[in-house]
Amino acid sequence: MSLRETNYGSVFSDSDQTLSWNTTLGLEGLTTGEVLSPASVLVHELNHFNLWAVDEGITLGIYNETPIEGFKSSISEYEVVEAETKSNNGVTARNDYEDANPIVTEGPLSKTKVKDFTPPVSPIKTAIKNEIKKTKQEGN
Repeated sequence: MSLRETNYGSVFSDSDQTLSWNTTLGLEGLTTGEVLSPASVLVHELNHFNLWAVDEGITLGIYNETPIEGFKSSISEYEVVEAETKSNNGVTARNDYEDANPIVTEGPLSKTKVKDFTPPVSPIKTAIKNEIKKTKQEGN
């Protein structure tokens, strides 16, 4: 699996085993008002990867149990994920898929809302829309 940073939403793609993660994109429940940090969203997407791997019969040694090099503290990847998962205390941010609002937070571990998330406009989608519009205009 590869992990890449994105300006769009966070998602795991099983077609190429890529997890795209927006490090400032959290989630705010519309009904509950609870906020999940971008790190919690990453854990959620890692769970999608794990389910895919189980379906594919792949055995994972995904988390490094040794301290992360360069970190000031002696914390391991496993401990980071475990701590972030526990920090939600079983809180559910949304009741269903539509019951949440993506939000911009202060950073990967933040649960502080800075503003609502507006996805950037894809240059490819813009080019396609412009081509369709041009074709329609030429047809009239």
